[in-house]
Amino acid sequence: WLVRARSTDKRGNPVAASYDVYVSGDAARVAWPVQDGPRLELVTDKKSYEVGDVAKILIKSPYQEAEALVTVERQGIHEERRMTVKGSMPTVSVPVTAEMWPNVYVSVELMKGRTAVPPAEAKKGKGADIGAPSYRIGWAALDVNPEARRLKVDVKPSKKDYRPGEEVDVDLVVTDRAGKGTKADVAFYAVDEGVLMLTGYKTPDPLPVFAARRSLSVAPIESRDDLARILRLGRGPGEDKGDEGGGGGAEG
Repeated sequence: WLVRARSTDKRGNPVAASYDVYVSGDAARVAWPVQDGPRLELVTDKKSYEVGDVAKILIKSPYQEAEALVTVERQGIHEERRMTVKGSMPTVSVPVTAEMWPNVYVSVELMKGRTAVPPAEAKKGKGADIGAPSYRIGWAALDVNPEARRLKVDVKPSKKDYRPGEEVDVDLVVTDRAGKGTKADVAFYAVDEGVLMLTGYKTPDPLPVFAARRSLSVAPIESRDDLARILRLGRGPGEDKGDEGGGGGAEG
């Protein structure tokens, strides 16, 4: 579904916005666009998740019933499960844990067995084997809110002004996103503020570096692509053009 909203601003100018909404259900039957190859499209219900959320992934299944292998992956396989899915838009629920930060990938592979005996023409390599076994595979990225790992560091010196040679007493307080104190490794240094002002120095934000999306390091190998293929070894009509002629009678 497409949800649209229209209104006018203070100047009377028309404004509008829209976004896509998927409505799923066991009885829903949807004819999704057919893709070339085994690609399967997965749709997440959110763009970003918090630890403790349950992500729901919509599967645009071309089958009414299929066996599904669901895995949560990144540098390795964190979780795997096998289940039977029914309908053209089943959903899979994945609890979001702290170990998934900053992101993971959910893989879904659908497998469907043979549904009909191959016709005689298909056995000869001339027709389509519509009831042959088939599979689909797809991935969806789950991003965990990077702010979940942000720490706040408060620096409070014992006084505002110090003389050269004096020792500086500083209280350091590190708190997490919820404002609770937490253990942390702190690098503490003192720099001349005048030098920083001359160079236009700005304190960098390390979170985007550490929270950058990790790449997927799991590669599937699907042997079904190499099974039960019919290879036509003979040449078809018109494929003998350019060969040397002759024959048709005894030479003598």
